[in-house]
Amino acid sequence: MKKSNYGIVHKRFAGSTLLFHRLLNHPAPKIWEAITDPELICTWLAQASVKLERGGAVELRYKNTGYVVKGKITRLESGRLLEYSWNSGDSPESAVTWELKDGDENSCVLSLTHTFQHDCELPNILAGWHLHLDMLPHALKRKPQQWSWPRWEELREKYSKA
Repeated sequence: MKKSNYGIVHKRFAGSTLLFHRLLNHPAPKIWEAITDPELICTWLAQASVKLERGGAVELRYKNTGYVVKGKITRLESGRLLEYSWNSGDSPESAVTWELKDGDENSCVLSLTHTFQHDCELPNILAGWHLHLDMLPHALKRKPQQWSWPRWEELREKYSKA
């Protein structure tokens, strides 16, 4: 795998799939907790409510934008895979998938896939996921970072030119 933190876009006939891979220097169980435990999710992504079971509700409330996402868990393989629907306001539903693969004994590859069946503002979404994923390693070290609008703008500009 190429060592890049930048997301990849796969365009389809209707919609797009965004894909990020991050090699994190933490074991998979710690990362699983960071993507499923509301107390940890809020340190790098959003205020969260998660009922961790198939069909369980997911709600994310982003402090930086006031954006609220609601969904249902559609796939769940404990410790390895979490997928949920993504419903936000007037936009059509999309899907977010988190997948973990073990690296060596103290690392894990986190893959994030966001699949859209419609057109959307790809540079904005890519920049947002990129920045949140940049914040995750700091949260795992219990040293959370604050959201940075200047960094988001810089990333959005790079994704706009890609």
